[in-house]
Amino acid sequence: MVFQIPPALTTDRLSRRELDVLALLTSGKTDAQIAAHLTISPRTVSTHISNMLNKTGFSNRIQLVVWAFAVEVINLVPRY
Repeated sequence: MVFQIPPALTTDRLSRRELDVLALLTSGKTDAQIAAHLTISPRTVSTHISNMLNKTGFSNRIQLVVWAFAVEVINLVPRY
């Protein structure tokens, strides 16, 4: 099975904080590392990721990261 990115999916659905979390996720950081960097709890990071999965329809973080690179989400937010 090949993972395909829905062509109409945009970043407009994601909050600024979700984009921040996603940028850090694309750099390979763990929930704990993201939490420490953004000064939030690991549970809040997990909630942001869960919300992004719900908003995008993806089933895992790998799909989120692939999508982030495909639509150049990483260029929309500051790199940490």
